[in-house]
Amino acid sequence: GSGNAGAAASATGGGSSAGASGTGSGSVRAPSTKSSSVWYGVTRIDAVSAVLEKTCHYARLRVSTTASTEEIKASYKVLRTLVHPDKHSDAHRERATTAFQQAQLAYET
Repeated sequence: GSGNAGAAASATGGGSSAGASGTGSGSVRAPSTKSSSVWYGVTRIDAVSAVLEKTCHYARLRVSTTASTEEIKASYKVLRTLVHPDKHSDAHRERATTAFQQAQLAYET
């Protein structure tokens, strides 16, 4: 919903206006929660690269092939925030869009 944008910005450490302009998007890191442990400390740019480098859906989500539905969902929720095109500067938006689409496909499959 519309309330998710503010929550995502605060959850990813996006303090003042860093997330709003899209500048510095490579330095924003995943939130520190139990459900995001596989993405902890990963920058937005590194998350985009990780998704684009993998061909296996499980590898794209950083979960095992025996992961539960809850584990897959939790990883996807953090990943979609990291690779969302609106969170990236213009220079990285095209790659982020592709990574976002690949992450969605991995989650839906």
